[in-house]
Amino acid sequence: MAYGPPRATYPLATMDARGDVPWLVTRVFAAIVDAFTMMLGMLVLSVVLGGFLGDLGMGLGSLLIYGSWFLYKPVAEAWTGRTVGKWLLGLKVVDARTRGPIGFGAALLRSLVLCFASAPICALVAALSEKRRGLHDLIAGTLVIRSEPSV
Repeated sequence: MAYGPPRATYPLATMDARGDVPWLVTRVFAAIVDAFTMMLGMLVLSVVLGGFLGDLGMGLGSLLIYGSWFLYKPVAEAWTGRTVGKWLLGLKVVDARTRGPIGFGAALLRSLVLCFASAPICALVAALSEKRRGLHDLIAGTLVIRSEPSV
């Protein structure tokens, strides 16, 4: 008999016959959560900077918003292997060969490809690939797997 708190379960992150590779829809839900997370952060930043600095604050806020939007995913995935959305849905980005952490270079490359190749193209490649690796995952050498959240 095991002692301790019950393990978390993630009904939206159910695995299929491919083992620890999550369903594509789970990755989409994680991306939606990340978008809402960033929008909330942008709203707070805009209101705070605009309130203190007026038009200059709104301009600075815009620059900070675009910079944070661009760096959010690579920094989070290089540091912890997950964004807020991936954490909530029990997903993690790992090196496809070693299953270890990815570095900032791979995380940045992954985000750049996702940005420039467009998310629908990356999702289509993921839907058709063996381990549901999107175009951005294939180019960066990464894989999204199921993982318990780390707090």
